Amino acid sequence: MNILLVEDENKIADFVCAGFREQGFVVERCADGNAGYVAASVRQYDVIVLDVMWIWNDFLLPLL
Repeated sequence: MNILLVEDENKIADFVCAGFREQGFVVERCADGNAGYVAASVRQYDVIVLDVMWIWNDFLLPLL
């Protein structure tokens, strides 16, 4: 399963990515909403995990 994680806090992102990878998932991490939008536009993911603050950016609303 391919997961996109959009999270700007390094410690949180590292912890979440490590947990997903430990369970056998493939994780791509983006540190900001713009990079997350680009990644989601060019590649298909099974799950997108967004930092709650990124959801309110206009460019991410179409992904919901």
